[in-house]
Amino acid sequence: MIVIGVVGLISSGKTTVCEILSKNEYKTINLDTLSHSIYEKGSNSYKEIINIWGKEILDEKKEISRSSLAGKVFSGGEDEIKKLETIVWPNLIDKLEEKLIKNHHEKVIFVEGAKILNSEFVKYCDKIWCVVSSIENIKNRIFSKDQDHKNLLERLKIQINEYTHLSGIDEFIENNSTRQDLDNDVKLLLEKIRKEYFNDPE
Repeated sequence: MIVIGVVGLISSGKTTVCEILSKNEYKTINLDTLSHSIYEKGSNSYKEIINIWGKEILDEKKEISRSSLAGKVFSGGEDEIKKLETIVWPNLIDKLEEKLIKNHHEKVIFVEGAKILNSEFVKYCDKIWCVVSSIENIKNRIFSKDQDHKNLLERLKIQINEYTHLSGIDEFIENNSTRQDLDNDVKLLLEKIRKEYFNDPE
């Protein structure tokens, strides 16, 4: 089994790339989606998060509002981000391991996550694909979403600083053109993986 990490800045197109991979019948794991249960009411992480950031991050159902939490965390800078990662990541690593074991029969699995390269998650990846897009296009995508633009832009600023110092990327996927161009680029990389690992030209 080959595990490929799909990384990139917020709104660069990681999820779109993974949608293309899924349509080509490859297994994908989204670390952000996988983490959702960690925040659920009653969990140990839930209690730790409430103790640090207060009950004002809860919604009307007393569940953690991820947008409210993000607002507090990202406005607090790197120290606050590290606090949250220290709570969430150990549980998320356990969940990733469970997923990989469950899907061990797959030839290739893709794991999507913005912070794979600067975390312990990288040790699970045989290769890293990085989705890149112009800052202008990224900002346009952020403003086109019905979300808290301020939080997303703050996350973008922090991620740009982090990505400046990253290494260990095997392939870059440019996402500044059409969906068809992106689709074609992903398929070319899939062909490369098949030839490299499975001696399969098809």
